[in-house]
Amino acid sequence: MKVYVDNRETEKRKERAKKVFKNIEIKKLTCGDYVCGNTAIEFKRDDDFIKSVKDKRIFRQAIEMNQKYHNTYIIVYGNMCKAIQKERYYGHHFSVNQYLGALSSLVQITNVLVVDNENQAFKLAKKLFEKSN
Repeated sequence: MKVYVDNRETEKRKERAKKVFKNIEIKKLTCGDYVCGNTAIEFKRDDDFIKSVKDKRIFRQAIEMNQKYHNTYIIVYGNMCKAIQKERYYGHHFSVNQYLGALSSLVQITNVLVVDNENQAFKLAKKLFEKSN
């Protein structure tokens, strides 16, 4: 099973992908961070999820993945409560209601899965690729 990894991913994630998926190819992907067969996955760390909701990027990414691939997933990882508190600490507004509203909008477009950390995100991605391909 070959997994394509977007070349814009961090070096840490590329190295992690090599260990988890074994057979990878790093290249520029038009959408998604990881693609295997007809399945695309976008990873979002908690703070990146908030930023991408605020600038509406996550919705464009979800629509683009959904148009191109049969199985699409956004995996959000991290501690959202702490991320929201951090936003408030720095004077930026983002509420639990906005988070829940974003999730409820996104699930109309794609599958959204929430896990605790990056390790779980990679394990889940591997399982999703195995099951859907």
